[in-house]
Amino acid sequence: VGFKLILLRFKRMWCALRLSSRPLLAPTRLCRQFSSSTNPFSLSQQLGKSNILLMGPPGSGKTSVGQVLSQKLGMPTFDVDNDHLESVWKTTVAAKLAELGDDAFLQAESDACTSIDKENTIISLTGSVPLDPKGFEHLRQNGIAVFLDIPHDDIIARCEEMKVDRVIGQATKSLQEILKDRSDVYEQGYDLRVLVERGATVEQIADLVIGQLYKDQRFFSTRDTRVNREPTFFFDTIIKGLAKDRGLYFPEYVPSISLKQLERLVDLPYQERALRILEMFPISTLAPNTLRQLIHSAYSSFTHPTNMLPLTHIEDHQYQLEEYHGPTASFKDLALQLTPKLFQAAIANSGQSAQDFLFIVATSGDTGSACLDGFGKHHNTPVVVLFPNGGVSKVQQAQMTSCAGDVCVISVDKDFDFCQSMVKDIFNSPELRAEFLQDYQVELSSGNSINWGRLFPQIPYTFSAYLDLVKQGVIQMGEPMDLCVPTGNFGNILGGVLAKKMGLPVDRLLVACNENNILSDFLETGRFDARNRTLVQTPAPSIDILLPSNLERFLYVVTDGNAQLISDWFTQHAQEGHFQIPDALHSQISESVLGGWASAQECSTTIRSVFDRTGQLLDPHTAVGKAVADKKLPDKKNPMVIAGTAHFSKFPTAVLNALDISDSENLPLGSLFEVLHGLPTKTALHPSMAAIPGAKVIHNVNCPADKACVVAEIRRFLKNRRK
Repeated sequence: VGFKLILLRFKRMWCALRLSSRPLLAPTRLCRQFSSSTNPFSLSQQLGKSNILLMGPPGSGKTSVGQVLSQKLGMPTFDVDNDHLESVWKTTVAAKLAELGDDAFLQAESDACTSIDKENTIISLTGSVPLDPKGFEHLRQNGIAVFLDIPHDDIIARCEEMKVDRVIGQATKSLQEILKDRSDVYEQGYDLRVLVERGATVEQIADLVIGQLYKDQRFFSTRDTRVNREPTFFFDTIIKGLAKDRGLYFPEYVPSISLKQLERLVDLPYQERALRILEMFPISTLAPNTLRQLIHSAYSSFTHPTNMLPLTHIEDHQYQLEEYHGPTASFKDLALQLTPKLFQAAIANSGQSAQDFLFIVATSGDTGSACLDGFGKHHNTPVVVLFPNGGVSKVQQAQMTSCAGDVCVISVDKDFDFCQSMVKDIFNSPELRAEFLQDYQVELSSGNSINWGRLFPQIPYTFSAYLDLVKQGVIQMGEPMDLCVPTGNFGNILGGVLAKKMGLPVDRLLVACNENNILSDFLETGRFDARNRTLVQTPAPSIDILLPSNLERFLYVVTDGNAQLISDWFTQHAQEGHFQIPDALHSQISESVLGGWASAQECSTTIRSVFDRTGQLLDPHTAVGKAVADKKLPDKKNPMVIAGTAHFSKFPTAVLNALDISDSENLPLGSLFEVLHGLPTKTALHPSMAAIPGAKVIHNVNCPADKACVVAEIRRFLKNRRK
């Protein structure tokens, strides 16, 4: 035992020394790119395709890029124009186009492509091959389609310089019109996008292609310390939710993005920004066009789909990222409208579409209603939600207890941390999993942010905020911003951490807590200590949390994927209720990630003062964020983006109390809304709130702080749904 303790201390000392030698959130092992076509964990290996198909508009440099790739990868090249069509037709492509006309040429080109039979070859397509599915799909049978997404201005300049005269449609349309017309075709037909910055060289484009082709597709548990770690992949992480060792799944590869690439996203709507960020991650065999459809479908339920995540000015240097325009009026909708659709894609990919999956979710308020709304729309994903009795707002409780469908809602006479621990205990019980599968034919999965499929959609939020600051002229591309997020489970702020790691110019990340300030204490001291702490009920219940699950992923990121340290720390926490990170690591974290907290009184004062000065109404969580930002970072060094995590009308009692509206504690929900919505505020009302006062209570099950009671209610629910 003594030798093991000495060895453990030595390992921790060595890890601390190694960590102190590099800057925090710099590109590290988690950002590495494979540059070898022999990488066994690349997409090409997963798809079993040996050819690389370079696709894109005419003038995008496919032939030139193919030649450079040939030198770098040692693969032969094959140019469809020069090496095939002109050989088959015994004439130039321009002459053939002039002879046949647009439609007949396209058909002849497609027919000719069906005779191409290559292995391990870089094939440069013509700009028109993807326009006809016959030839294109033949080539895709053994080829990964790589879309060279090049700025149209660069393409037009190149075509004018080369005096290109063999483009379908060129006789009647300008090249700008042709590029616009073809965009949808290219967007629907690729396997990998290469987002090319303006003015990029052929060498740079080739390197981007290699980085995307051979990025590592594996995920690992944050606690897997074995030499031969067991990998899993994108779809499996979503289905499994939590690793067997109680660790959280995290990708082996985190992408990077340049400022010039970011410039390409400024004028795009949120859905398209999100697509281009998310598809850079390892998503295995999820087709990008499918991901696009899932994103657009998920966010069609938002109040304003064309401006679903607006950035608005609060005052001075502070801006609010309004994350609450989804169907349940909280930021949770941004993830939980997309996560169920990712889950459906995952079970279809695994061949388990006929299998039902039971989602057991703990909520501190907003996750419950968002999860019920998101997963409840699907027939094969029944949902059980546990919420702390008396620990959520009246509106949050009404949203959950009135939700119809294949759902079960249970109030528990304890706090959120107890509910979350119970979910993990049930999730990690082999006996219960086996019972639920055998007796009720359901597998277990998770809708909380312990599931990568829930965290994954949160990464683009910070990018969108930054891009809007640029679009609104607040900053120039490359200038920094600060980010403040009201934080409970560390998921939303972790999206900001990953954005910074990817290269977004985020200077300081501020974790804003209420009186349940275990995270701000940790960031201040380097010690996570849950001993002798009791959860305090506050006006901001969604961050009334003392056991933040995603802190584990954060520490995995900042230790460059050191599973041994993560396993040691969280094992110690489980056994003793605390752990301490090395001083060197704490110092590095403190350079860019800060913590602060605000009392209930400070929260109320902020709601009142902002309303008096600006006419805007903040919900209590956003008010916590602003109060902490005012105290912790008063220097106005950078624009400060504060995450607006919920609409104010979800917390009518807290808001009216802050405004000194008398008797608000005792008013029924309908009267609360009548008073609240009569206030002269500039903050628009949320349409989903209109039905809340008259909502009928469907679920009234309550359990004491007892696992047996909760499990019995879950069994009752599963038994009834089989009838």
